[in-house]
Amino acid sequence: MEAQRPLEVAVGLAIDAMKLGPADGAAVALARFYAQTMEEAEDKQKAAYLGPHLLNTLDALGGTPKSRKALGVVVEKLSAVDELKKQRERNKSA
Repeated sequence: MEAQRPLEVAVGLAIDAMKLGPADGAAVALARFYAQTMEEAEDKQKAAYLGPHLLNTLDALGGTPKSRKALGVVVEKLSAVDELKKQRERNKSA
């Protein structure tokens, strides 16, 4: 199994933290696709081009500070240690 890359992990963590439903599936898949494509891109211009698209997709899902503020959503802040513990638990169950 190929190790996940940092952007894919970060997008996955962000998506996992959001309260999403089945209607959000296409946008979630698109965000994951953008992250994967950016990680795999040998052409850095292609990766840079996709950055705003990924950000817009996360924004549409309520996954950016700007969109959460507009929605009035309060997000629990995790310490770096808590974040690593959650990631380790997800890796154990995978």
